[in-house]
Amino acid sequence: MPSSIAKALTYPQPLPQPTAPVWQLPLVADEVSEEIIEETDMAEERSVMPSPFTGKSEDASDWTRHFYKYCVYKKYDDRKALPLFKVLMVGPAADWLESLPEDKTKDYKALQKAFDERFQTPDVVKFKSAKAIFSRRQADNENVDEFCESMLKLGRRVQVDEAMLRYAILNGLRPEIAAYVTQQKVTTME
Repeated sequence: MPSSIAKALTYPQPLPQPTAPVWQLPLVADEVSEEIIEETDMAEERSVMPSPFTGKSEDASDWTRHFYKYCVYKKYDDRKALPLFKVLMVGPAADWLESLPEDKTKDYKALQKAFDERFQTPDVVKFKSAKAIFSRRQADNENVDEFCESMLKLGRRVQVDEAMLRYAILNGLRPEIAAYVTQQKVTTME
């Protein structure tokens, strides 16, 4: 639907001159409210929709998790998720998608499996992440939430259990914070 500016350019008409500043003119409720609602819906859609996946530097696990949550939020079944998944593949990921045999691109589950096989974290990176979990220390300028979130992300990548991750986080916290957490007898990551 063309905007009023595009219509004015397409159909040359003299523009009416307002007699008062624009902010003092009466609003046409029906037109404005529909436009505002459409713009609000579109802005919300853009803010929660998964970003395109290139396959270059994104974490495939994080991207897949966001994609899955978005499909649940939109109440998409596999039939609706499949074309969205395909359109979000760009650059090298789109090239990979186009190289797949047709039987893998017509079924969402098959495509997701192929995606995981191609883009999920290789074992070498998992090893490095596992090593980082037990050697990482909280920086002086890093708050506890940032440190814990970073450690949780490493833990997801390596698929470490919660108890082991909790010990690794406690080990990496600054000494004064670790002492306080130990006194509180924390038993969960919540």
